[in-house]
Order: sequence, then structure tokens, then C-alpha cells
Amino acid sequence: MSDLTVIPVPQELDLCISHRCNMACKYCYSPAKTKASSGSELILGNSLVLTTRQALAGIRKYMNCLAPGALDKIAISGGEPLLCPHLLRGLMGVKDSRSGNHITMELFTNGLLLDPETACFLIGGGVRIRLSLDGGLATHNTNRVDLSGAGTFTRVLSNLKNIPPEFRRKIVLSPVVSKKRVRNFARDMSFLCGLGAGEVKASFAWGDIWTREDLKILKRQLRDVSDLFRSSTGPACVPAFSHSDSIDQKIICEGGEISLGPDATFYPSSAVSSSPLISLPSFVGKYSLGNIRSGLSAQKTLVERKRVYSSLKKNGCLPYLKVSLSICSIISRFYSCEISGTDLKKAFASAARLGTVLRDTCSSVPGQRSRKTGSKAILVEAPVSRSSHCVRGGRC
Repeated sequence: MSDLTVIPVPQELDLCISHRCNMACKYCYSPAKTKASSGSELILGNSLVLTTRQALAGIRKYMNCLAPGALDKIAISGGEPLLCPHLLRGLMGVKDSRSGNHITMELFTNGLLLDPETACFLIGGGVRIRLSLDGGLATHNTNRVDLSGAGTFTRVLSNLKNIPPEFRRKIVLSPVVSKKRVRNFARDMSFLCGLGAGEVKASFAWGDIWTREDLKILKRQLRDVSDLFRSSTGPACVPAFSHSDSIDQKIICEGGEISLGPDATFYPSSAVSSSPLISLPSFVGKYSLGNIRSGLSAQKTLVERKRVYSSLKKNGCLPYLKVSLSICSIISRFYSCEISGTDLKKAFASAARLGTVLRDTCSSVPGQRSRKTGSKAILVEAPVSRSSHCVRGGRC
């Protein structure tokens, strides 16, 4: 029996299909460094693009490491995935040939290219769309700008509203909460919950270090959200804040995701595959877990995850992992800090302070539907989630 059949690997696959993007979000944790023209549109990022053949081969190689039907989902990210429409069409209808099960797919987009035809095609094919919209005009345009520096709120909102209501209800809005706009949190959540999407899942920007004063403001805003849930005129929302009670090496080794980068190489996290440093052989050599020819090495994956856990332990981060951190978030934040040279303990301590406020404040928020509409959108906490998705973001 090979090691692939006995060593468990994470059961979620990320496809970072390209680094190319048509936006320049200010909190993007993996900004590309070059610009190139694509027709009349300016595109940010290098020219690496995963082909349909490579993506399908990567999916097959990855599933060889799993039991039939064990793959939870495939997340499609970048870059901006809608810049690669032919690849997306080629991925529709992917299923596990051994079990016959169709695989859940989730696509992260900034919304600039999300026209009604594309949205209906993807949603009709069973793809869950995660659309990045941070709130009202001022909040969204604070960070989400195009390559000329212009705000994108009006264009993204127009695209969303042009999607037929029956399809719009299946879209998940993914706002990223930053310190700069935290005073508008409740107002922004109310606005987003009134747009007719099925869910609103908020995450928090990577680079922010939350001070006590910041957290006081956030706590007041969370209580305002609670009041909105209680009111008959409040947004159609149900809060659903997730928490982790204990994190050990086994959970770190088996949870989260594996990412296939645009260079057709398997990496331990999308925080790695989305880095422009994958153009450097030394970087690939350090983080590669295999490729579409050799397949994913379960042994390398296990060794790398043990290294992550050991490093977190050595740097005194383990006490901070128990407060509201998903495994994807822990793994992604670790690699983001390692690649950027950010102090691990400082980053995880900040995330834990944030998570504590979310846990303590939101545990008292009633999980009730709006009496006005009876429908619901879910506000999910993920303190260190990625930027949902200027490069891709906060999904776990």
C-alpha cells in the first residue's frame, strides 16, 4: 500500500488559475508587480495561466490522494478567475470518476466582469460565486480600486443588480472588514444584506493589527448589528460565528487546503501559490509538494504541515490558535507572515484579540430571522481570512 493511501491530506483543493487581475486592492496580501495590456483593459500580474488540461490533470492527481468522494470542494481563485473564461467552462461538470459524485465548486471574483450571462451560466452549473463587495460606496472604494486607482463600487454594484433575482439569491457577498472603515461596519452589513444575495460572509483584512481602541469600536458596531437583527426593519440576516475550541498537530496536518498554482505546481496554501515569488526556482523548491506530472506527495505535505505546527509552537503562537481561527486561516496566515517576514506572534496575537471580541460579543446575538422578510443571509466571522478576494480570500 502506498503512502498516498495511508497518509491523510487536506480535503479541499484550491485552483489559483492565474495571477492576472484587473484590480489593485490596497489590502491584497499578494500584489503582483507587473502590468500588461489585454485588449483595452489593463491587467496586473505575470503571464502564468493554468490551462484547462493542466487544471483537470491537477484535479485527477489530487483526487488520487483521497478516498472516493472525500474531496470537499474545489475553490477557483487567482488573480481574477473571470479573466480566464475558457478555463472556467472547461471545469464545469467535474466529478470524481471513482464515486460518480459531482464536486462542489466555489469561485471568488471581484465582480468587474460578472455580467448576467456569466453569472447565470456559472450558478446554473452549480458553481457558488463569492463576490467581493465591502459595503457602501465609501467603504468599498477605500480599498477596492482598479489599476488606475479609481473606485469600483458603482461598476460592481451595477453588475450585481443586473443579475436576475433568482440567481442573485445564490450569490455569497464577501466583504473584507478593515480598521479604516470599522466605524461603518453595522451600516455596511445592513446595506449588503439588502441587495438580494443569499449570504453575506465577512472576513477581516490580513495586514491590520487591532489595537484596544479599534476593538472597542468593533464591539460597538457588532452590538449595533445585533440590534438590527432584532428590529423588524433590520436586514434579513442570521449571524453564524464559527470558533475552534482546540488546535493540535493532527488538525493542522489534516485540515485546510492544498493549492495548485498557475505554474501547475502543488503548494501548501493559496497564500503561497498566489505569490509572485513562484517565478523563482528557489521559492518553488522550498514550497513545492509536487506537480501535475509527479502528483501531490502526501509525505511532503505531512512533513510541511508538521513544520508549520512546530514553527507556530516555537514562536509562542499556539495559545492564540484556539480563538475563532479556522484551519485555512491559520495555515494561510502562517505562510503570509513567513513570505513577507511579518512577526508571527504579533500577527496571531492580534488575530486572537479580534477573535475574542467576536466570540464574546456575538455569542449573545440572537440567531433569528428578520421578521420583515423571513429570509436570511449569514454573517460569518473569520478573523484572519484572506482578502475575499482581491487575490482571493477569506473563505474557510
